[in-house]
Amino acid sequence: MPDTAPPLMKELLVVIPHSGIVIPAEISLDSLSDQFPELARNVDWYTNWLYDFRDLLGNRHLVFPYCSLILEANRRPDRVDDCVPLRDVHGRPVYRVGREPGRDLRLRLVEKYLRSFHRSIEDQIASGAECLLDGHSTVSARGMKDDQIDIMNFQHSALDDGPIRFSPPAYAEAYADELRKRLPDVRITVNASDYHDVYGHVAAAHSVNAAGRRGTRVPAIIQETNERLYKNPDRTPNVEAVNRLRKAFALALAAAWRRTRPQPEGVVSAPGGKRSSG
Repeated sequence: MPDTAPPLMKELLVVIPHSGIVIPAEISLDSLSDQFPELARNVDWYTNWLYDFRDLLGNRHLVFPYCSLILEANRRPDRVDDCVPLRDVHGRPVYRVGREPGRDLRLRLVEKYLRSFHRSIEDQIASGAECLLDGHSTVSARGMKDDQIDIMNFQHSALDDGPIRFSPPAYAEAYADELRKRLPDVRITVNASDYHDVYGHVAAAHSVNAAGRRGTRVPAIIQETNERLYKNPDRTPNVEAVNRLRKAFALALAAAWRRTRPQPEGVVSAPGGKRSSG
């Protein structure tokens, strides 16, 4: 594909909920488990860079800075055991025995950090965002291959009454199609991993299965990128790969948006995503 600059995409809101490593001031560092450095390998490392397109697209960008082992911004804030967990996803303790935060503190953390983060997403949508990308990384698990990027527009977790659609299929399909053009050596899939059964609050709470914004909800997609595509074997960031990928993501998002964005009345999409008067 030609290496040209994409048009600005101020309508795009990128949310990165799992790259943070900050421990909130209310949590004492010496209360953390001796295993904490090992547990922290499950953070979505470097996704704050991988999905940062502001220099390319001029888009909106929100990163939750706190460590997801302590504050899980992608879980329901009314379920304190999920969003302020005492154990990681594998059941290993986050804290030393007897040093866990009490329920009152955990509830205060929910209000101070988690609910405020989700209010900031609503504020970005209310002020003009029209679509949302929820950016993640993964290891080779839950059906994800070493060379795979999966684009998702739905979930069906144990907390959902039925499948939740984050956007019409055209959004995910157009983005995946544009990614394949720019990353022919990468396995690009749509709704092919097993992450659909994991509850994600960012998309569930702020999306709508419609072509365009509805109140403080917008069409959204989730992206899971295998970390092997941008990490060195020693788990340090491969700077060249990070920048190759993020530029491809930005170009693909801009091209997909031209194909799928809602059109003003009397305007239709012409071939190639260009607009013409009807």
